[in-house]
Amino acid sequence: FTHRLYCDRTDIRSVIVRHEPLQEEAVYPCVNGLAYPQIYSEDAVIFFQDEKKRRYEATIDYNLRRLFDKEMLEACRQEGSVHPGFLLDQCGGLGGLSEDNLEVFLKIAGSDAFTPAYRSKVRKNLLDYHGSLDDAGQAEDFLNSLDVDDYVAVDKIQLAELLISHGIYERACDIYCRYGLEGVSLEALVRLCSRWILSREFEEDEEIVALAAHVFARGKYDEAILQYLLLHYMGPASDLF
Repeated sequence: FTHRLYCDRTDIRSVIVRHEPLQEEAVYPCVNGLAYPQIYSEDAVIFFQDEKKRRYEATIDYNLRRLFDKEMLEACRQEGSVHPGFLLDQCGGLGGLSEDNLEVFLKIAGSDAFTPAYRSKVRKNLLDYHGSLDDAGQAEDFLNSLDVDDYVAVDKIQLAELLISHGIYERACDIYCRYGLEGVSLEALVRLCSRWILSREFEEDEEIVALAAHVFARGKYDEAILQYLLLHYMGPASDLF
């Protein structure tokens, strides 16, 4: 990713490259108008800084030529590099998620080198991608391995419904207990509640009681939910109708 940059301003002391997805900008020395910055995407922004720390952008003319060897790029790909610049180059933009670069997106999602906003966009793409997969096993591996807190912040409803649809009830229950499940479809909530009741063998739990009462009051329930309410619901019956 190394480039040769030349400008005819001998007072320029540094070339600064900013990639919006990355947390930090990179500074490269400029000697006699010559610098060797690393540039990972076409939308990178280049600044020039003089000896008085003043920055310039559009007012400086320069020539830029890429020096990076494509064979080295392939070697990085084969070795599974986690360098932020390599990952940014390989992701191909937020709209380019596919099986071929899935590992790159997963690495970006967990890398502190990228801004929180960019990682959130990547995580949203990962949720969409795994939600569309026909391969249930691959989706379940992803859902079991992700950090719930990170993905709740991106799309709580989508995450919860994916977990429920794939039968990963324990993680869905964790979301319900800590964040609530407002907005999740009633069908998904009924499925979660029923499996939760059965997994706890009808043991009383105020969180389950609240969820069971919530779905029952909206006309959605099954036999397990009905039996559970008969055993444990202590409020006025009018609240359920």
